[in-house]
Amino acid sequence: MAANAILRRNKTSIVDTLCADYTLILNKADQNELITQREYKNLKSINQKDKEGHVVELLDKIMDKGEKTCLAFLNVLQTDEEIQKTYPELNNILKKENCPLPYPVQACSVDNTVKDAGVVKCSEPGSRNTAGPSAGGTAQYTMVDGG
Repeated sequence: MAANAILRRNKTSIVDTLCADYTLILNKADQNELITQREYKNLKSINQKDKEGHVVELLDKIMDKGEKTCLAFLNVLQTDEEIQKTYPELNNILKKENCPLPYPVQACSVDNTVKDAGVVKCSEPGSRNTAGPSAGGTAQYTMVDGG
């Protein structure tokens, strides 16, 4: 399912949830480079908007950036410990969608990477294009953008 569609379909619930601490989600979007420094400064300095208005602007900005950014945003929402503690309701919203993590979450080595256009692959020492680690191996998962 398209990440953009998941965000659009659940926009009201996500906005309501993220309003609890809208500066945290803005800072996390900046920290994870989902928005540019200019966008961060513009979103941070919005006047005449309430908390909801700030979150709506951020979510719209992320959705306008396309599928890759939406996937990255969903990944942050599902894997960042501080976000999980601050917004525990997000799990219920995303579980309802059967929203899988866009990137595998697993301890990885930093020396093996397999790139194949737009696919998450696993590589381990001594193997070629495996689907997962064998017993005792350390896997490297990488999301590639097709380039």
